[in-house]
Amino acid sequence: MWNLWKYGNRPALKDNYGHMLTYNDIRSIAKVIKSRYGTRNLVYFRATNDIWSIANYIALLQTKQTIILVDDKVKEEYHNHYKKIFFPNMVFEQNQLTLRNGLMPYVNPKLALLLPTSGSTGDSKFVRISYKNIKANI
Repeated sequence: MWNLWKYGNRPALKDNYGHMLTYNDIRSIAKVIKSRYGTRNLVYFRATNDIWSIANYIALLQTKQTIILVDDKVKEEYHNHYKKIFFPNMVFEQNQLTLRNGLMPYVNPKLALLLPTSGSTGDSKFVRISYKNIKANI
């Protein structure tokens, strides 16, 4: 998706605890994901505000997965509901990526990301964002 790898061992992410990840570290995560799971999976991603979550998010985008990005702090009942309606075949939570089922859903190849909104009627809606949209917004 992006040629981040040209930055090699330069710092990509740092936290307040002294942890650091380089672009090569993120590349390594992406290689493992691609070798284990391939591409075009539908991933339910419980996002936390730490470098591991961010690194895995970038790695998943790099390997052309489609991500349903939901804040980890959302009530558990919403997480369960979203997993039920989207039926993702992979889940990222507690900084672990796991295969949930062996069914490979059809996902439009242009679709990169689904983001929940509050919805004007009170029901959550999901905004669909393509890889092209992400590049344009960066």
